[in-house]
Amino acid sequence: MKIKCPHCGTEYEVDKKDLFHYTQCRICGEGFVTGANNHMPSQNKSSVVIPKGSTKRTSTTSSEQNPGTLSRRGHKIGMICSIAGVVLALCAAIAYGTYNYFGNEPRLKRGISYYEGRKYQTAYKMLLPLAKKGYARAQLIVGDCLANGQGVFMDTKEAIKWYRLAADQGLPKAQHRMFVCCRDGNGIERNQENAAKWCRKAAEAGFEESMFDMGMLYVTGTGVEQNAKSALKWFRKGAECGYAMALYKLGQCYKLGYGVAKDEDEAAKWQNKAVSAWRTNASKGDTQSMINLAELYKEGDAVELDKEAAAQWYRKAAELGSAYAQQCLAFCYQNGIGVDEDKEEAAKWMLKSAEQGTNGNSQYAMGTFYQNGIGVEKNLKEAVKWFERATKKGLAQAKRSLAICYLNGEGIQKDEAMAEQLLEEAADAGDKCAKSELRHIRDERAAEERRIAHEKMEKERKIMELSEIENVIKERKASINNTLKGKIKDNWSGFDASKVATIDISISVTEEPPHRCVAENLSEKDSMDAVNMALSAAQNEASRLEERLKKLLHIKDIFDAKELESRKETCTVCGGTGTINCTRCKGQGSVGLSKSETCPSCYGSGQVERNVRCKNCGGKGTINQKCSYCWRQNGIRKKDCFNCGGSGYTRESCPSCFSGSRMANVQCRKCGGSGRVSESEEVNCPVCNGKGLLKCERCDGKGFSYRLEDDKGRTIIMTAHASGDTCNPNDDSAQTNSTVQSRGRRRRRGGDD
Repeated sequence: MKIKCPHCGTEYEVDKKDLFHYTQCRICGEGFVTGANNHMPSQNKSSVVIPKGSTKRTSTTSSEQNPGTLSRRGHKIGMICSIAGVVLALCAAIAYGTYNYFGNEPRLKRGISYYEGRKYQTAYKMLLPLAKKGYARAQLIVGDCLANGQGVFMDTKEAIKWYRLAADQGLPKAQHRMFVCCRDGNGIERNQENAAKWCRKAAEAGFEESMFDMGMLYVTGTGVEQNAKSALKWFRKGAECGYAMALYKLGQCYKLGYGVAKDEDEAAKWQNKAVSAWRTNASKGDTQSMINLAELYKEGDAVELDKEAAAQWYRKAAELGSAYAQQCLAFCYQNGIGVDEDKEEAAKWMLKSAEQGTNGNSQYAMGTFYQNGIGVEKNLKEAVKWFERATKKGLAQAKRSLAICYLNGEGIQKDEAMAEQLLEEAADAGDKCAKSELRHIRDERAAEERRIAHEKMEKERKIMELSEIENVIKERKASINNTLKGKIKDNWSGFDASKVATIDISISVTEEPPHRCVAENLSEKDSMDAVNMALSAAQNEASRLEERLKKLLHIKDIFDAKELESRKETCTVCGGTGTINCTRCKGQGSVGLSKSETCPSCYGSGQVERNVRCKNCGGKGTINQKCSYCWRQNGIRKKDCFNCGGSGYTRESCPSCFSGSRMANVQCRKCGGSGRVSESEEVNCPVCNGKGLLKCERCDGKGFSYRLEDDKGRTIIMTAHASGDTCNPNDDSAQTNSTVQSRGRRRRRGGDD
C-alpha cells in the first residue's frame, strides 16, 4: 500500500507489516510514523489495569473474620500487578528503541555520518542495502564512493547508475552529479545538452550550486544558446540564496556590464558580499570558501594581490583534506608561488591529493612527477599507474600521456593500437596535442606503408633481375664446359683444351660446376640486404664467367686458325696449275667488290645458252652477296655452286680441238655433283670468287679464305700466298686463256667489244 510523507508529500510503497513503524523520508529526511499522523505514543502506567480479586466465595475464610489480613493481601496483589505493568512498559519501550536504533532510518544516518567521517568502506557496506531499497540519499553516497574509489574499487559507470536512480527520485544533489558527469564525460558519453537539462532540474529544485552552474552555461553557450540576460538571471537567483560564487559572478556582471548596465558600485557591493560570505564560511571550516579566497588573493581580484595569503588559505584547506587545495598548494611549492620553491614538498601534497581519488588533475600531475622525477625518484611504472587512474576520470591530457607511454613502451608493454585508441579519445575530448600526435602517427604509418610497398616492388624487381643473371650464368657455364669438351656446334673440332695451359697459364681448363639458383629461394620476407648481397654475388660471378669465356674463345680461335691452315686444299678446278683462265677475274688477277655482282653464269645477261633463265640470278643478271637465309654476309649459308649453277654438272671444251664443238657434261668438282656448297667461316676469294680456275695468290688455288677475329673483335682475313707459278702470258695456254678471256668479256658486255 502507499503512504505519504506529511512533510514533503513524497509517496512510498510499503508492506502492511511495515505500518505503524517509525521511518525517515528518503527525500527530505524528516521522520514520521507510517500509517499515523503522530509518532507512536509511549506506554503509560495508567494504562496498566490491576486485576480484581475473585468475588465468588466457596467457603468462609479467615479474611472474612479479619479485615486487616484481607487488606494486606490485596495490597500485595496490587504491588505485583503494578510491577508487572512497569516491566511490560519497559519492554515495549526497549523494543521501540531497539527498532529505532537498528531500523533503516538510523542505519541511513549512521552511514552518512561514517561517510562524512571518511570511513568510506564502512559507509559503503552500510548504505548499499539501503540504496537497493530505494533510499535516494543512500544511492547518492554509494554513487560518490564508486565514482571516487572511496572504500571500493572505482567504477564510474556503476556510479552513474546510482546517480540516475537518485536523480530520478528528484534529489537535487544527484541531479547536479548527473550534470557534472554528462558535462565531463565521466562514466557516460559526453553530452552538453543532457548536462544542461540535468543542471536546470537541480537549479529549479533550489540547488544553489546548480543555479550558479546554469548561469555559467548561458555565459559559455554550452548545451544552451548563449544568453547574457539568462546568465544574469541565474546568477541573481543564486546570489539571493546566498551562494557566494553567484554573488561574486553577479558582481562581475555589473563590473563588466554583462547582461546589465555597467555599475562599479553595484559590482563592489556584490563582490564584497561574496568575500564576506567566504570569510564567514572559511572561519567555520568550509574548505571551498578557503579555496575561493586563495584564488582571489592569488589573482588580486576583489582583494589586494597577496600570494603569501593565497598559499596560506590553500594550506588551511589542504590540511582539512581538500584534494583540490592540496593540488593547488603542491603547485605553489613547485613554482614558488607565495612559498619557497620545494619540489619534494610539492610531490608530498600532490600525492595526498591524488590518493584521495577525487581529483583527476592531481592524479595526472602525480604521473608527470614520477615520469620526470619531480620531487620523487623517476619511476615510469608509477607514472603509468597514475595516468591510468586519471584516464578513468576522463581527463584528456592523461589519456594523451598514457597513449605516449603505450606508443614508446615506457613503463608498460608497447601497444600501438591502444595508444591510437587513447589518442582518439583525447582528441575527441578537444586535446589539440592529441590531435597533432594522432596526425603525426598516421602520417608516419602511411609513409611506412609506402616505404614497405616500394621496398616490396624493388625487392621483386631485384629478384627478377637476379633470376635473369643466373640464367646468363648457366648459359656461360654451359658454353665454357662445351668449349672445353670441343662440342661447339658448326665449329672446328680440332680444339684441344688440354693444350690451353701451354698458351696462357692464366686460363683454367677445369669445367665449371652446376649453378645453384638463389632467386628461387628468395621471397619478399627476406631482407633487402640479403637480396642485394645475392644480386651482387651473381653479378660478380657473371662478370668472371664472361671474362673467362672471352679468353677461352680467343685461345680457341688461335687453335682453329692453325687447324684451318693445316687443312688448306688445292683448287679442284685447275688442280693448282692456273692454266685455265679464271672467268671471274678475266686474267687480270683482281676484281672490284660491291653489294651486287655480275652473275658468273650469265655474265649479266640473265640468260644462258638456249635462252634459258639463269638459275643463279633468276634473269636479273646480278646476284646479291648476302645470304638469302640469314641475310648477312658472314653467316652460314648454302648457295648454288658457281661452277655448275646448281645443276651439279659443268661443260668442258674438247681438249683436242679446244673449239668447243664437242662439249661434255662432267660432274662439278666444286660441289661434287650436289649443286650446292656450304659456307660457314669460309669466304669466297675476292680474286677468283671461289672458282679457283687461276692459281690465285690470295687463295693459293684453294678457292676460299677464312675469317678470324682478333682480341678486340675486329675481322681478320687470313690469306694463303701462292706456292707455285702463275700463268705465263707467253705460253700457248696463256694465249688461249687470253682468247677465252676476251670472248668472256665480250659476252658480259653484250658484244660491244
